[in-house]
Amino acid sequence: MNSKRLTIHLVLLAAMGLLVFGPETSAQTIWYVNASQTTYTPPVTGYGQSFEKAFPYLQDALTAAQSGDTVRIAQGWYFPDNDDDYPSSTHVPDLQTHSFVMKDDVLILGGWEGTGNPGNWDPEIYVTHLSGDIDGHNDNDNDPLTQSARTQNSFIVVRGGESGFPVDDTAVLEGCVVRDGHDEWIAARGAGLFVPGNEDQSTPRIKNCVFTRNLTGGAGGGAFVDFASEGSELEIWFENCRFIANQSGSGGGLAGEHNSILLVTDSEFREPESLAVSGH
Repeated sequence: MNSKRLTIHLVLLAAMGLLVFGPETSAQTIWYVNASQTTYTPPVTGYGQSFEKAFPYLQDALTAAQSGDTVRIAQGWYFPDNDDDYPSSTHVPDLQTHSFVMKDDVLILGGWEGTGNPGNWDPEIYVTHLSGDIDGHNDNDNDPLTQSARTQNSFIVVRGGESGFPVDDTAVLEGCVVRDGHDEWIAARGAGLFVPGNEDQSTPRIKNCVFTRNLTGGAGGGAFVDFASEGSELEIWFENCRFIANQSGSGGGLAGEHNSILLVTDSEFREPESLAVSGH
């Protein structure tokens, strides 16, 4: 009989004798994103080399990024449906399926002030929001997650890999607030972050991120790690993350399927609507 298991390790880095490094090591190319960029005129040629001449849309930087690159994101709000082809937040129904997709050996790094080279970095002060509120109707954080306006939000805000393009732990998301993913379908999983499994099994690394106000009808409103392929296991690191006010049928903050090993370090769960962590 095949065994199915989810392993959740809540560990402290200090106890493991590990070191916590700064936000970046050397990068092959650094791409810059700044939502307040006002001089941007498509096409994107010539943009992205500094905060003063940054891409205004994160999607364009992710398209440009290659193995070994870093994407620095200034404080502000970024939406999965915005790129050079769709430079406004005007809602188009099929854009609910768009997500920010992580790439192998690419560091996505929020929390920059947005001036200077490189400028100041502090995710607590210079907040970078990756939001599924693509039509701009989620105005009040005190409103219930079940309000009807949220049904037009992105289904999944960030994908840790996608079909045909799995990623390993060189794909890193750091210093971002991932919020406002919404899918009420009963089998929906991971509205904030979805990590694929099976033949597309991925193992991204998530650091210094906040997952908040994400809702799924299934499991893992904040983040969900899918099942590993037969005979293997998935190890996913969540380091110094916070899961706040997410909601789902189970594991409002974080959930994983069988053979998923969730390595959660120095993290906080504040999930009043459902269990913080769960497995299936």
